Amino acid sequence: MLRDIFIETDIVDTKGVIITTFASHITRLKSILELTNELGRKIVFMGRSMAKYCKAAKNAGIIDFREKGVIICETPKEVNKWMDIINKNKKEYIIVCTGHQGEENAIMSRIAEGRTPFELKEDDKIVFSSEVIPTQINIENSQVLHSKLETFRCKVFRDIHVSGHASREDHRDLFSMMKPKHVVPVHGHVRLKEGMIELAEELGYEQGKNLWVLPDGGVHEFK
Repeated sequence: MLRDIFIETDIVDTKGVIITTFASHITRLKSILELTNELGRKIVFMGRSMAKYCKAAKNAGIIDFREKGVIICETPKEVNKWMDIINKNKKEYIIVCTGHQGEENAIMSRIAEGRTPFELKEDDKIVFSSEVIPTQINIENSQVLHSKLETFRCKVFRDIHVSGHASREDHRDLFSMMKPKHVVPVHGHVRLKEGMIELAEELGYEQGKNLWVLPDGGVHEFK
């Protein structure tokens, strides 16, 4: 999907290109690096989370992004320094940053609010290599962010993302391996938990006995 965006939209001739994605998705970052190299541009990772996961990837022996020529900006001072450099030479760089969920002080929001030296223009492109995590605060924050970006009339690509979450049968295998005494579906509203609830019931778990569907912040004491 990323390659299609790069090729079909003539990103090679685009001035400013910003990609925002999950900092923890190392494979995605590697793919972006490879595509950027094909374009002959320099890549700059921005944000504390990006720096943290790049360090983790190096420590785990997966990839050393700095050795691959990636510029990594962690502090606001470093970010602003490179934003200024990139703003003057947009065709030479691709920014990869945090903030795809519309987090208030993440890089993407700061760009959209004019809080960095990078000035968005109509011929810039922004790629959200992510989907909105379906919680109310993320949905609302993302709507606010996209509303701000619309004022610049730059081209925005949304949902350029393939989920890395386990499928139903992967979860079945997990149940088989772990043989849990209790199951507590979490992370998302009730509709998103339905798949796990149905699978658990199919495997013999019963709500109120060893299958617990709790509200956010809910507590259950296991005896």
